[in-house]
Amino acid sequence: TLNMPKLHVTTIILTYNSRATIEACIASVYASTGPFTLDCIVVDNASLDDSAAFLRQFNEKYPFTFIESPKNKGFAAGVNIGLKEMQKSLRTQRTTAPKNNFTFLLNPDTKIQADTMAQLIAFLEAHPRAGIVEPQMRYPDGRMQSSNFGRFPTRHTELFHAFKLHKVLPFGRYVVPHGLGKYYFKKPRQFDWVGGGAMFMRAEVPQEIGLFDERYFLYIEDIDFCRRARSAGYEIWYNPDVVITHVLSASFQQPCGAQKKSTQRSFEQQSLRYYFEKWGNV
Repeated sequence: TLNMPKLHVTTIILTYNSRATIEACIASVYASTGPFTLDCIVVDNASLDDSAAFLRQFNEKYPFTFIESPKNKGFAAGVNIGLKEMQKSLRTQRTTAPKNNFTFLLNPDTKIQADTMAQLIAFLEAHPRAGIVEPQMRYPDGRMQSSNFGRFPTRHTELFHAFKLHKVLPFGRYVVPHGLGKYYFKKPRQFDWVGGGAMFMRAEVPQEIGLFDERYFLYIEDIDFCRRARSAGYEIWYNPDVVITHVLSASFQQPCGAQKKSTQRSFEQQSLRYYFEKWGNV
C-alpha cells in the first residue's frame, strides 16, 4: 500500500577463508524478496585463501560494499567494521525512519531463503520489545544445529558442559536438540542470548548499546552483546519457524592466522575467562 513505511535491511557478512561458501551466501541474500530495500556489506578478515580476490571480482555481479581488513583482529572487530560502515551509510542516506532499519549479521557459510528477511521483519514488528531474533539453523542435510541460543554463562552452566549434562538437560550455556532440549526447538521463545551467525536485529540496538566488545577474539562476543541488549530492555528471541542452512565452522577448516595452533576450545576458554572478569562469576 502507498502509506506502508519504508523498511531497510543491511546485511553484514564477515568472511575468513570463506571462498568455498561465500558465493552461495551472497547470492541467497540478493535473491531475497519482501517489502524492504536491501544493502549488503562484506568484510574480509585478512583471509589466507583467495576469498578477497574472488570477492573483488564477484563485486561486479552484486553491488555489495566490500571492505578488506588488513589484519584479522577477531570476529567482534571484523563485525564492527561492518556495523560502523552501516551506521555511516544510514546517517548519510536518511531515507528510512530509524525504527524501520534492520541489520542482519550472517556467517559466510549460511544460505537464507527468499522470504527469510521478510519473515524476521514481520516477527520483530509483531514483538515490539524484541530487539534481536535468530532463525533456526540446519545443516545442509536438514539436521538441526545446537549452540545457537541459550543461557548466560554461570558456574552452573559450565559445570553442566564439563559433565556433558547439557546433552540431556536444557540448562547449559547452549541448548541442544536432544533429550529434554528438543522441546525448545519447536516454537519461538525468548532466551538470554542468540548466536552471531544469523543475528537479525533492529539497527537501533547497536546504536543504543554500542558495538561488539573487541576484547573477545572468537566466541562469547555474541553472548556479551545480547547481555547488554537485555540490560537495555530488549527481548532476545529464537524463532524456529524461520529456517536457514548453515555449513558450520567452514572457515575453521583452515587455521586462524597467527593463532593457527590454538584450537576452538582454547579461544572459547579465553573468551569465557574475559566474560567472567567483566560480568562476575555468577
